[in-house]
Amino acid sequence: MKEIARIIKKIILSAAVTATVMIIPTASTYAATRVTIPVSQVYTTKKKVPSSVDPTFTYRLTANDNSYPMPGNTNPYEFKMTNSTKYNIAIDYNTVGTYTYKLEQVIPSNPIARMTYDKKTYSITVAVKNNGKGLVSSVYISQSGSSYKEGSATFNNSYEGKSSSGGGSSKKTTTTTSTGGSGGSVFGAGALDSGVLGERMAPDGALESGVLGERKGPGTGDAAQPLFYLLVMITSAVVMVGAGTYSIKAYRR
Repeated sequence: MKEIARIIKKIILSAAVTATVMIIPTASTYAATRVTIPVSQVYTTKKKVPSSVDPTFTYRLTANDNSYPMPGNTNPYEFKMTNSTKYNIAIDYNTVGTYTYKLEQVIPSNPIARMTYDKKTYSITVAVKNNGKGLVSSVYISQSGSSYKEGSATFNNSYEGKSSSGGGSSKKTTTTTSTGGSGGSVFGAGALDSGVLGERMAPDGALESGVLGERKGPGTGDAAQPLFYLLVMITSAVVMVGAGTYSIKAYRR
């Protein structure tokens, strides 16, 4: 009789456990829900960009707890973006809960010269709930230290190259080869000298209005000035001789 009672008790306990599992569903009963975290990269350039400059940047997503779901089950998770583009981080969840992450750009140990990297850090919160029909999720993206919800995590990187003309006027000029020191230049007839702003002194001592970025070099226009001075001197001499002759005649009278 005792043996029969023990068997009956075992059957009752087994049935109770089975009924409990069937009545109380767990999160694993439902299909996993996928969450997409949108990331945008904006890359801008100014002036001339050397072909050696690589517009590819690396980003890192880090879970605040190693038990949180991650893409590829890797924590941290890194990915790359080139030029101006968008990227979606996809993560699957099969358990109710709140999950937090940090997203940032990985600044190279040897950054590219003249490149500006976006150093913003984003806080990402994923909430997974059971609405009675299955798992549902929501994503909250904000910059670290801010409560404002962002539509996506956006990073702005930029590169500013050097001026092709070395900082002067971009207008092409015709020049001859200079053999002088730094800062000197040799001009052909009527050539334009870049980098002059305001006024300069003319050969006759007057101030000559300048042009931003240009001035006239020694050319054919300057050759007329010696002829002008020679004519002035000849005229003065003639006047002086004439005046002297008149004075002599007046004295004799």
